[in-house]
Amino acid sequence: MNFKKKLDFRLELMARYTYLYNNVGYILAYYMRKLDNIFLDKIDTRSLRVIEEFLLGMKPYYETELYIELEELKNNQDFLKIVKKGYQLLEEKNKLENGNYTFNMYTLLVNVRNFILGERVDLNNKELKLEVIDEYLRLNSYKLKGRIKSIGFDNSIFNEENKDLLSNYSYSRSDSDFGVINNAFINYFGNTKFSVDKTNANFLSNREKEKVYKFLRKERI
Repeated sequence: MNFKKKLDFRLELMARYTYLYNNVGYILAYYMRKLDNIFLDKIDTRSLRVIEEFLLGMKPYYETELYIELEELKNNQDFLKIVKKGYQLLEEKNKLENGNYTFNMYTLLVNVRNFILGERVDLNNKELKLEVIDEYLRLNSYKLKGRIKSIGFDNSIFNEENKDLLSNYSYSRSDSDFGVINNAFINYFGNTKFSVDKTNANFLSNREKEKVYKFLRKERI
């Protein structure tokens, strides 16, 4: 199934973001490792390829490998035990440091962004993909009370409270690892940097962002 109308792309990006937002804890808690120095270890490259496809591919989100696998895993008791342990470790970290660390979309998006940065082939498509990830980051920065930031990736602004959960790393990718190849979805959201008239940028409107955030919910394991 391909998206034929531009509106479909915008609705699909909103739907993808909403699904990941409501399920990000399942993904990130799984990678929680140590109590004495809690951090998010590198997500394995196979998982990152699946997440990249979910965010940038042409399939509707409910037909993607990530959606199908995650929905199955959420019924797997062994998987849920690992996730629950991740939440327990995070809560202990917050108690020990009087912190407010969370498993959130920013952390996941940064992992994907670092993964795309490691791509060494088809650099034009790489730049376009980073532009689309920045569109997700702009959506992530929106607040219903009028606190709206228009920039994309900026660690100092977006994630001050979670900086200890992010490692300074990059992913190495082989010359044969193109990741998601150029497609209409990427071109729709990823052309702003190369557009002469940036007033026609494909950024989501404030009304669209408000619609997303009115329906987001936090799921606890």
